Amino acid sequence: MKKLLAVLAVGLLLGADAKNDKLEGTWKAVKAVANGMEQPDAGEHILVFAGDNFTITRNGEMMLKGAFKTDAAKKPKTIDFIVKEGRHAGDTIVAIYELDGDTLTWCAGEPGTKDRPTELKAGEESKRFCVTLKREKK
Repeated sequence: MKKLLAVLAVGLLLGADAKNDKLEGTWKAVKAVANGMEQPDAGEHILVFAGDNFTITRNGEMMLKGAFKTDAAKKPKTIDFIVKEGRHAGDTIVAIYELDGDTLTWCAGEPGTKDRPTELKAGEESKRFCVTLKREKK
């Protein structure tokens, strides 16, 4: 019984870790790389996390909107963007992420595939997209 309680407690702590990542808020892209090429328009993109939902805008125009799920217990941490509105509506974008203070980096495979990256890199012909964002101060 003690082992079962210990396992449950660890599971609860790991689950709580996902919520403690504190993704809530507004994030401005500072760097984006797709297939090894730096994207010059990265700074035009804003990612907002609100509850279990996200919105990505570019120059104020909504590009993607939906729900997201994280698993901070996995190594690397995973995040799935379930797109409900916008260019990839109906797709799930599987990604990994790293949160370091007010810097969030995530790397995703192509929308609609189950090809989750294993590292935060988007090399040439990788079919990967990596973004580094900074939290906007309130």
